[in-house]
Amino acid sequence: MSSLNQLSQICQRLAPFGWATLLKRHGLDILAPNLENEIYKDISGTIDRSIPGFEDFISSGHRAIEPYVPCKSLLLHALSSQNVHPGPGNTVVEDNAAYPSIDELDVLENFIFSVNHAASGAPVRDKAFFETNFGQADLVFAIFAYQYRTGSRSVNTRYADFVYSRTGIARTGTTSFCYVPSRRTFWTIPGNDDDKIPVLPARYGVYLAQKRKARQTDEVVHVSGNTQGNLDYVFPIHKIFPGRECVSNVDIPHFKYAENHVSEKLKRAFSFVDASGNAGFQTSKPPFSVSSKAGDQLVTLQNTGASSLVVPLHSERLVHMARQGQRVVSFSVPPADQNNRFFTSFQILAEGRVRMAPEYLNIRFELMPNSSIENLSDQFSNDAGFLQKIANGGYQAVQFADHTCDGCIVPEFEGAPPITDRILAAYSLVTAPDFFPLCDQLEINQWLVDNGLVDRTHFAQGGPEPLSENRIPVNPLIEHPLKVQPAFPLADNLRTTTALVGMSVFPSSNAKVTVANQQVSFLTDGASGVFAPGWDVSLVGDPNVNVPFFGSFGLGSPFPEDSKLCAALNSFWPAVAPDASRTFLFGSTSFPMLDSELGYHTGHPLVRAGKVQPTLGWDGEQGPFFEGDFAFVNHTSINRSDYTANALNDEISVKELSAVDAKEWIRRMTVLRNCISVLPPKTDIVSDAGSQPQNPLKLIVVAKVEDWAREPGRADQRLFGEGYLFQFAATKGGARPTTERKRLRTAVARSYTCQISDTFIFWKENADVAFNMERRATLPI
Repeated sequence: MSSLNQLSQICQRLAPFGWATLLKRHGLDILAPNLENEIYKDISGTIDRSIPGFEDFISSGHRAIEPYVPCKSLLLHALSSQNVHPGPGNTVVEDNAAYPSIDELDVLENFIFSVNHAASGAPVRDKAFFETNFGQADLVFAIFAYQYRTGSRSVNTRYADFVYSRTGIARTGTTSFCYVPSRRTFWTIPGNDDDKIPVLPARYGVYLAQKRKARQTDEVVHVSGNTQGNLDYVFPIHKIFPGRECVSNVDIPHFKYAENHVSEKLKRAFSFVDASGNAGFQTSKPPFSVSSKAGDQLVTLQNTGASSLVVPLHSERLVHMARQGQRVVSFSVPPADQNNRFFTSFQILAEGRVRMAPEYLNIRFELMPNSSIENLSDQFSNDAGFLQKIANGGYQAVQFADHTCDGCIVPEFEGAPPITDRILAAYSLVTAPDFFPLCDQLEINQWLVDNGLVDRTHFAQGGPEPLSENRIPVNPLIEHPLKVQPAFPLADNLRTTTALVGMSVFPSSNAKVTVANQQVSFLTDGASGVFAPGWDVSLVGDPNVNVPFFGSFGLGSPFPEDSKLCAALNSFWPAVAPDASRTFLFGSTSFPMLDSELGYHTGHPLVRAGKVQPTLGWDGEQGPFFEGDFAFVNHTSINRSDYTANALNDEISVKELSAVDAKEWIRRMTVLRNCISVLPPKTDIVSDAGSQPQNPLKLIVVAKVEDWAREPGRADQRLFGEGYLFQFAATKGGARPTTERKRLRTAVARSYTCQISDTFIFWKENADVAFNMERRATLPI
């Protein structure tokens, strides 16, 4: 069946759900008897960009299908944009059948790049066309992860378009993936709304592409303003699909996708903790070294037309006990020294700025002589004995594995590839869950730039630099799935593999429109570019490679081990990792998480008052609260907390955080900065890093207020509408144990309450009666 006939069938299927009515408002009849004439006619006089969802359709777009130019094709925009819905008034239709499937969107994309455009007057794209216009020497077949984005999240930031990267980010989970057609995205909550975490696939396609320098600044996403124009990038120019309709006078052979993913965190770890091999494990085999090419399975490939999804494997838990045969994997823990412990985790130091192995290992489960397994925390009711055992070592620490890995995706043509024989693989990362799927690193980084801030004026540790900003080679040790050679040899390993690029750049009069993001990114702007060791990927090294490169084997083993430590460090990777500094009363808070997001302990005042039920937070822990009329803070012990144990108990959840978008992130961070600027010592420095003075205040309580006018305890009638309640404490002395192993109590020297609306902050020291008032418009961000 021709691609035009396939397109006609899609239009006929979708029309009754409201699409026919919606598109007629733009002058397009998708049920026209002659669809070919209809899709090419000029409708520039009737396209209505005031209709919700069409504000960011490019201003120069003037027909339903613009050959070879997706962003100028109104039909593609309507069906692909997260902001366009066929219900009355642009309302969401709950029936999934009312929206195109990924396979149907693939058909539409293929049609735009097909040879079936004679009626449009577009030039013919044949082999000579590409060689003449793009240079035979620069042409390559390349695999891209790609996603249709709203204007504010596209490469150009003004009109909606596809965004491409040669690196895709899939994420692990505890249940199969959930695609939500109305959002045009994979989602982080299952269809049955339970607490399982769906895996998040990444979508890839084959493109004829050109390797060259960047010519225009908006061809590449770059917050810093520096495209590093001396580097080679790969730009897609034509989507590839099998058959004779893709390129004129060329028969594209049928192809499928092939992959090789590798996980070797435990192999690398044991090269340090059991270098002599005394434990007797075969570290070249699973679970130490796991490889698709060796017959192990880490992902599946699911075809969606001419594109493919990389779908991570899932299991009942995010982590599992590592076994080789019938043996539980363990190692003898050496005594603590100044380098090999970080709180109660085992630490392997980096060599310079690169990691040769996972930075952190869990050592809180002991393999007993009778082969039973005990949680060390259960062995000791007091901290002293617990901490002493971990410091002394000399016991067998059980090891755990997860499904994180990195790899490559390549096309496997049934015949010789036409046009060019050069093929570039895509880099594929399978990483930890994203706890803030509607917020990207790029958006938080842009907030810092727009407000003249730098990382260390807000983030005491880490920062929001996205992976797309980094210019570092990807793992050259990954083997090609079809050849006996590396997938990314250093000689051809571009440092721009993680960059975000566009296909083409057009003048546009579109105003920049920012709408609520409903789409989860599987591209590199949604991944972290800070490596200590990293959330999505690490900066690693190998004795046989003379440059640092990206690889997953430097991440924590298992990943929740590092998640705890870096969440405690003020959301070390903003927009993917939560901020657990409040949970542990540790350091400065960067992103204020609500009490409900951190979990309510049974001693929390709201629980004691019967207003809420006790809950676990996103991490399986519970947040802090004041005791004794602001005399103490009750909080979780970072030493006793164990995210690996919580993952084993299926207590890690993204559900509570999944709706927090970048707008809410920025709103809370701005409120925090405003509060810090008015509370003694009246400094706008949130960070306690480097040479900046340490702010003594720790954030204890964060609650969202739906309407201050309905709050009996509001400070002033000028407070109304939505807002927040923030409470801070300056503590004194060290933490003291409580009757609960996981909980500590720290004395309070003084404390403050802030009641915040969009206009005002009313604040007071809790020892005082009267509130002070500040207008937020006068306060620094």
